[in-house]
Amino acid sequence: MRWVLLVILLLGFAPCSPIAPRPVARAEPFKGEAATFRIVNDGDAATSKRIVSFGQVFRRGQVTPNSRLAVKLGGAAARSQMDAKALYPDGSVRHAIITVQTPVMTPGGSLDGVITTTGAGPSPAAAPSRPPPDVRLALTFHTGPDRVETVNVNLRGLAKAAARDERPWLDGPLVRERRYASGLMHGVQVVFDVWTPAAGASRVDVIFHNDTAQNPDISTQLYDASLSINGAPAYRVQRVAHYPYATWHKVICVDRAPPPRVVPDLGLLVAVGAAPRYALFQPDRGSAGEAHKLATGSDRPLGSAGVVPYMPTTGGRPDIGPLPAWAVFYLLDPSRENQETLLANADAAGSIPWHVRDMRTGGPIDIDQHPQVWLDGRGAAAPGVLGRRYEISDTVWQPDDAHQPSLTYLPYLLTGSQYYRDELAMQAGFDLLSMNPEYRGQTAGILLGSQVRAVAWSLRTLANAAYILPSDSPLQPYFEAKLNGNLREIVRRYVEGDELAGAGDLRGYLPGAYAQEGAAPPWQNDYLVIVLGWIDSMGYPQARPIMAWMTNFVAGRFTNDKRGYDPIYGTPYFLVVADPKSKRPFTTWPEAFAATFDPVRQPVTTLDNPDWGGGYAALARASLASIINATGSAQAREAYGFVKAQTPRMDASYPSEPAFAIALATPVQD
Repeated sequence: MRWVLLVILLLGFAPCSPIAPRPVARAEPFKGEAATFRIVNDGDAATSKRIVSFGQVFRRGQVTPNSRLAVKLGGAAARSQMDAKALYPDGSVRHAIITVQTPVMTPGGSLDGVITTTGAGPSPAAAPSRPPPDVRLALTFHTGPDRVETVNVNLRGLAKAAARDERPWLDGPLVRERRYASGLMHGVQVVFDVWTPAAGASRVDVIFHNDTAQNPDISTQLYDASLSINGAPAYRVQRVAHYPYATWHKVICVDRAPPPRVVPDLGLLVAVGAAPRYALFQPDRGSAGEAHKLATGSDRPLGSAGVVPYMPTTGGRPDIGPLPAWAVFYLLDPSRENQETLLANADAAGSIPWHVRDMRTGGPIDIDQHPQVWLDGRGAAAPGVLGRRYEISDTVWQPDDAHQPSLTYLPYLLTGSQYYRDELAMQAGFDLLSMNPEYRGQTAGILLGSQVRAVAWSLRTLANAAYILPSDSPLQPYFEAKLNGNLREIVRRYVEGDELAGAGDLRGYLPGAYAQEGAAPPWQNDYLVIVLGWIDSMGYPQARPIMAWMTNFVAGRFTNDKRGYDPIYGTPYFLVVADPKSKRPFTTWPEAFAATFDPVRQPVTTLDNPDWGGGYAALARASLASIINATGSAQAREAYGFVKAQTPRMDASYPSEPAFAIALATPVQD
């Protein structure tokens, strides 16, 4: 049944054009093509005409919510539908879900797709309403020794009782998608996202929740689940130990026939800031194959796929980076196998116990409304919103903001799946809620003060949510406000303020909490710069002055050889930047060098792991490239030239270690 989950709803994508230059702040009035994509039939048999939905980004100013689109597949006009989701500040469409009707496709065939605008006008009439398929779910709870209780859920019954004024997720001439939800059953709620095309088979995403924030008795529930569609068995699983604050889902198509894959344009994703600017290379098949094997090795609910469940685990990991290694594999080689890897790991996000869902909103708890809520074992219940103190139990998972991967941002962007949309929001919400309210400034949501890598990955997650969540959802402006608030606070404290004024020539590093007194980890500051570079490309201008300020430290490790700091020592685990006893900040590069290194007893002759795409030298290359792309800094270019010259074999490792393979927009001339 794994193929049902991986293929039926969730679509694949591949580069159709080279990476484009960064967009200017405001696009010129659009004329011509808005986007390109490709549709592929991976099957061994021809496909009939099918209706397919997928996520699509656009450049600023190209498409408005009331634009009429024209789509061609293989040069022939195709019926289409656009459901606008995320908007730019000027009101144009950043992200939409596009639905097209494909022609008959031969086995292994592909069609190039082109989207153009034909002006504005009223939306086409929606497709006639069709009843949802006859989906029946039996949940058998093991409530005690030799005691079971079976609860039956009928999708059509839920649909009849549902409010008719609730806005569908998709609504147009080709497809309608609506959400229906059961009541709580021993704390478990089942949600059905029903995708109903104007013609052809429906698709149902069945989502199992045990994450209700208000539930004072939330606990692990052991149950069997059996699904049927139109009287035929569709899925069965036994003895699911559904622990608190987790979800899982199963996607089933009524006719069991997988639709064609949709392949996106990588160049457009980079041009609009939707993806980092990765170097272009063919991923290593062996590494991608191992990632696929690990991710898809089990079809049991609540699996971990390729994600490290104990997140505080240190060391080089494929799930750590602006995007995980498997997501980069997919962007550079959108094969069916890499698509399956991407989506299996996205499904694993549901297993992480960071889902604390406010039943009144369906989203994470809002710190603006509940400023004292703290999702931590040291926190407390909050009457009316958090039924009991947050505690993790009955699971191997341990969330950690300093080691959190990006699991569902790219899958949601590319598929339009409501499940992945909600997963992204839950992760971003947890980043705010897991910070001590006193430290985060209650409603301010400031994430500073912890390790710099925690700041980096949390800002990445907030930015992902702010960038791609639907603009008509209260969560999008909520996360955007928290992102902007954190960027402003960094500027206020460090760029324009005097909190690190005593650093003198060493200014430009973000302080954090570490076991070694007076030390700063340059590689964690590299993480932050890489993330800020991506945030800048998304269109958040306050990231750039922070990068400009950090350049002195990030690049300075490689450009101060004449001032007493040998650049070959530029990639240490820690750099001592203050006297450990007196706490007096060092103000010069020679002071930091002398306090950190002993060139006589422990000489350094190379940068850290100069041949490895996941080492500290690789992080330095990626952060310097990010600064150059954002600011054009001459100092960063000088530093980049040195690091690149010291890492001549690193490029050969990128196909198997791609997470930090950030490229220059304009290559440095040798």
